[in-house]
Amino acid sequence: MDAMQEDSQRCPEATAQQLQDLNSLGTTEGFLLVLLVSGLLSFFATGRQREAICCQIAGKAKKAEELANVIPIRCAGTALAIGSAGYFLTLALRGRAQLGSDASDVARCSAELSILEAILVLGATVVRMTNLTVSRQLSPQSTAVITEEQEPA
Repeated sequence: MDAMQEDSQRCPEATAQQLQDLNSLGTTEGFLLVLLVSGLLSFFATGRQREAICCQIAGKAKKAEELANVIPIRCAGTALAIGSAGYFLTLALRGRAQLGSDASDVARCSAELSILEAILVLGATVVRMTNLTVSRQLSPQSTAVITEEQEPA
């Protein structure tokens, strides 16, 4: 049984539009949770970086090296953020499309700003993912170059 059918059984007096709104809010809650997981992954990656530095200070180079690679964790978190940002952009676009011809200027302005906000957030997460992807591709090469330069001839 899908969420809309459950809602219609719990609220038999609800209109189709109200049931659709309830379903949309349920989906929004899901994407907010995904965004929260994204933030928690970022927090976890930062904690690993901190632990790696502490290990490095303590002279545990091997352990520090194992902990230092947080790019895969950051990529996972950023991918979740991109998905959520994309959903919120579609939600903002849908909200603007649903405005009637009698909508106030304030409602129209708010809808336009919501779209702009969603575009900026999505753009920022895409830029972040691009940065992580480039860093991931360059990290092994730059390490190899440093290692080769440090070796005696």
